[in-house]
Amino acid sequence: LGGDRYFDAVDFRYFDVQAISAATSIDTNGVIWRFPPGSGLFTTIRDVQATYGSELYSFEANLRRQLGDTSIVWLTGFRWIQANDAMSLVGTRSIGSITWDWDTQNNLYGWQLGAIIPFIDSQSPWSLSCTPKAGVYGNQCAGQWSDQVSTSPGINSNGVFRNQVSFVGDLSATLGYRISKRCALTAGYQLLWLNGIAVAADQPVVLSGKT
Repeated sequence: LGGDRYFDAVDFRYFDVQAISAATSIDTNGVIWRFPPGSGLFTTIRDVQATYGSELYSFEANLRRQLGDTSIVWLTGFRWIQANDAMSLVGTRSIGSITWDWDTQNNLYGWQLGAIIPFIDSQSPWSLSCTPKAGVYGNQCAGQWSDQVSTSPGINSNGVFRNQVSFVGDLSATLGYRISKRCALTAGYQLLWLNGIAVAADQPVVLSGKT
């Protein structure tokens, strides 16, 4: 930004994780179990095929300002995060199968504060910095549930929606090498902490009383 501006620069950052997934098979032959937890439904199945997947999207726009003679750069700005979860269980029975699905979606909107803290003098072509950021967010979270028996027509389904307050903490460390005045190569590690969001693994208990 121009020299007469209060803030020195504005930056935009986007990243996403489109597929984190896991799958497993559990032998439950001869076991009578209650599912979902807390419900009055007892079922006998031979095995369960379980899959779990997550998605994460993040966009932020930050204003930067270097205060006084320090090398620390302060950040403040808007951030949007979407965190999605999906869990599916398929149980094989003596006749047909039964499928359970749970899906959650969280949309977090909020304002964050942070700083870029350098550990190497700015005159060096090398740079090493730590960037903590934190903010309080409004979260629009939704959960959906459905089950289907292969030998019966129709699908049972239900859902829940709520607005709640969430917290996001972000801590990253970056190592860089400046090739020229306007170009540098960087590598780093980022830790993202989300608190107060809906995840699919919690939904069997949350929604069992609403089926």
